[in-house]
Amino acid sequence: MFERQTSDFWKAKRRSLSGDLTETRTGTIKDPIRVEAKKLSQERFPIENFQSQTNRSAITPLQHETRQDETETNTQSEQRSALQRTVHRAIRLDEEVAGIIAEQARQEHTTDVQVIQRAVDRYAHWHLWEEKFGFISVPSSMEHKLMSLLSEGQARELGRHLAETFAQDFVRYVFKTPNLASVLAAFRYLARPYANFFSLQEHNPEDHALSFFHDRGIKVSILWEEIISYALREIARVEVRIEHTANQITVHYTIPK
Repeated sequence: MFERQTSDFWKAKRRSLSGDLTETRTGTIKDPIRVEAKKLSQERFPIENFQSQTNRSAITPLQHETRQDETETNTQSEQRSALQRTVHRAIRLDEEVAGIIAEQARQEHTTDVQVIQRAVDRYAHWHLWEEKFGFISVPSSMEHKLMSLLSEGQARELGRHLAETFAQDFVRYVFKTPNLASVLAAFRYLARPYANFFSLQEHNPEDHALSFFHDRGIKVSILWEEIISYALREIARVEVRIEHTANQITVHYTIPK
C-alpha cells in the first residue's frame, strides 16, 4: 500500500510539472524581464509611429505644392483666356470683295479670315479716328512736295499749330485722362503701321528716353518735334530735352519731383 501511494504521488508530481511546462510554452506565463525589455524598446524606438510621421511629413508638403501648382496653372490659363477672348460674328461678303480678299490672302500666303481680321482691326483702331479728327490719306510723293515748299520756320509753325489743335483733343478723346501715361500711349498708337507716321523705340523706362524714326526728311522731323514736345510739356507736364536729325527725333524727359 505504501508503494502504491508513493507511485501515485510521483505520478501526480509529474503531471503537475508537465502542466507548468505546457503553460509556459503556450505563453500563459511570461518572463517579466522580457516583458519589461520589450516595453522599454517600444517606448524608446516607436518605429511604426516614426515611419507614419515621416510619411505624413513628406506627403503633406508635396500635396500642398501640387495644389499650389494647379492653382497657379489655372490662374495663368484664366489670364490667357481673358487676354485672348474673342467674339464670333458671321458676315456676308459681296462676291467681288470676297474675290479680292482671296487673291490678297493668296499673295500673302495666309487665309481669307486673317486678311478680314486685319482689315477690321485697322478700321476699329485707326479709320474711326481718321474720320473723327479729319485725317486724309495722300500719296507720299505729294507729302514730300508740300513739305519741300515750306521753310524750316514754317514747318515748325505748322507743327505747333497741329499740336495745339490736335494733340490735346486726341489724348483726351482716345485715352480720357491727360497725363504722362496717356501721352506715351498716344505715341505708341500713332506708331502703329496703320497710322504710318513714325516708328517708336522706347528705351529703359528708368532712362525716360524715346526715339522716333521716319524717312521723310528734316522738315518732318521739325514738325514732329513741335508736336512731341508740346504733348510732353503741356499735357504730361514733364521737362523735355529734344533733338532731331533728318530722320530721327530723340527725346529725354524728366518727371518733376
